[in-house]
Amino acid sequence: MNIDADGQYNPLEIPKLIKPILDGKAEIVLGSRFAGTIEHMVPQKRYGNRLATFVVGIASGMKVSDAQTGFRAFSREAALRLVIHSGYTYTQETIVQAAHKRISMVEVPVEFRKRNGDGQSRLISNIINYAKNSAITLIRTYTSYNPLRTFTYLGGGIFLLGIALGSRVLIHFIETGMVTPYLPTALLASVLAIIGFQIIVIGLIGDISHQNRHIMEETLYRMRRIDKEILRDRDLDPVREVMALERRI
Repeated sequence: MNIDADGQYNPLEIPKLIKPILDGKAEIVLGSRFAGTIEHMVPQKRYGNRLATFVVGIASGMKVSDAQTGFRAFSREAALRLVIHSGYTYTQETIVQAAHKRISMVEVPVEFRKRNGDGQSRLISNIINYAKNSAITLIRTYTSYNPLRTFTYLGGGIFLLGIALGSRVLIHFIETGMVTPYLPTALLASVLAIIGFQIIVIGLIGDISHQNRHIMEETLYRMRRIDKEILRDRDLDPVREVMALERRI
């Protein structure tokens, strides 16, 4: 269970978030402010949240109304499956990972209240830095799970632009046997085609790396499950351990 400590979320609504997990309807539950009630939110934060939610929706392929919410619940299985790499914010990365790992997720409307006291959010006190760091996290997460698609689209676009520019030079060369006066265009077309091809190759290498990452994350998941089962079997209750020690003494 995650809930921000600034008092803007109502802890009495925790059972509402846990219920879909207990009912077996979802592995992750997001408390949506925009589907619920908002007592106070400054315009720049409101628009920033909307924009971030829109981008996360595109990156994850899932329709969510509040990707930035700090009020969410995870099943034990989801917690074992997720591997957070960002040291800045987990909110966007968990949604993108959940989508690619096919972890079921639902939203429930929640109440969002005015912040207690006059304190400002340390996380988004500088909206520009927050937007920059969030964008970096989102891009890294998306490209790590879709490297081939990302770099093929990017590199393919640049490569085709180079081919389009080069076709004019090629036609002129076939007709006249000369490159001039299109030498600068020919050089630009060649550079673009080479760069585009190299980016596509990076995508292929990234796809191989993604397969290795998938294996490592699956291994980590299995190790976490084994650790959990060992702890459960040992029944590490501190009180029982102390009582057992006293009996030995």
